[in-house]
Amino acid sequence: MPGQIRVIYRDFYHGIFLSGNWFLKTNVMKQFIILLLISMHLNTTQCQTLSISKGTGSTETPSLVVKQFKKDYPTQNPTWSKEGFNYRADYTDPATNMMGMVVYDKSGRILRSETELQANSYPGSIGDYYTSTLPNSKYKVFFIKDTTGRESYYSTSNGETFYFDKNGHFKGRVQPKK
Repeated sequence: MPGQIRVIYRDFYHGIFLSGNWFLKTNVMKQFIILLLISMHLNTTQCQTLSISKGTGSTETPSLVVKQFKKDYPTQNPTWSKEGFNYRADYTDPATNMMGMVVYDKSGRILRSETELQANSYPGSIGDYYTSTLPNSKYKVFFIKDTTGRESYYSTSNGETFYFDKNGHFKGRVQPKK
């Protein structure tokens, strides 16, 4: 029996390691292990989700942008998200329960801001438009300011968006996609 084991071991050793097949078999094994590791890595990264924290900013929001927001809006607690290559902070003012939004570039410069307005704090022509065109409809009006200093208004009512210039003159209407 011990002689048979020695012969089997010798044939195995000489057949695999000394014949050159050992190199071929280990390369196949290396390739298999590498493919297995790559697939496990891809599966792990696919399962990860983007976490957006409420308040101080997410791990994706640069600290420079978060600091600038705190300087510009010290009493607000935003929810951060990405808008293209820029960073968007959505917030609700606890004192007025009005919504606001501001978009920053990566250096902390404001690109656009939108603020919900209280009744009678926007041009009267916007209210006149609703009274004559859509009587008895409820609507919210937002003030927009971009980097060039251009100011305008928009409002939402029944899923539609209405655009007005800085003086409150109606410019257009966008209906929701069906």
